[in-house]
Amino acid sequence: MGFYEDVKLTLLLTRKYGDQMLEKSLQLPSVKQTADQLVGEIITTLGTASKSTDIGTRKLHVASTRAEILELKRLARGCRELQRADLEEVELQILQVERETEILERQAVAKRNRNGRELEKRGLIKEAIAAYEKLVAKMVDTPFTSRRLAILYRRLKSSDAEIRVLRGALSNIPKSNRKHYDWFKARLLKIEESGLAAEETSTA
Repeated sequence: MGFYEDVKLTLLLTRKYGDQMLEKSLQLPSVKQTADQLVGEIITTLGTASKSTDIGTRKLHVASTRAEILELKRLARGCRELQRADLEEVELQILQVERETEILERQAVAKRNRNGRELEKRGLIKEAIAAYEKLVAKMVDTPFTSRRLAILYRRLKSSDAEIRVLRGALSNIPKSNRKHYDWFKARLLKIEESGLAAEETSTA
């Protein structure tokens, strides 16, 4: 049984809850209609997320599915059968889609980094910088991106731009990634010390 069918089979269990109301104050037709509608929306949005190759689309639909699951759980507080529905399986499917999305995102970043490096090799420095800057703007925390960008700005003697990239890298790259984190920190310190030395020389 495929991904879509698994989700559909799990969620259709919720359709049986109608005769098991615990709270008489809840109106059966409206609750049943709402739950059925949520089931349909979850099936559709999660199915779209799993099939889409666009990262933004996948994230949007996963977020929507999570919100729909929360609403379904809220309804479950007054329905025995809905409480017994295996919603955990659906949440596992959501995690699976999220993991797949992370992989696709890493692959997309790697491809763009390779494109930037190729532009460098062809001598198209401004184009390479533009390619790397797009990734940095998206808060990509891959050390390669920021490192190449910092090196290119250094070659162009654009100290302000290099400092911006170095500081951005230090705020985005996890400190646990010591090898790369220390490289950016050491480079920034060197620039700042050079600036202080130049300032002290000019005022002497």
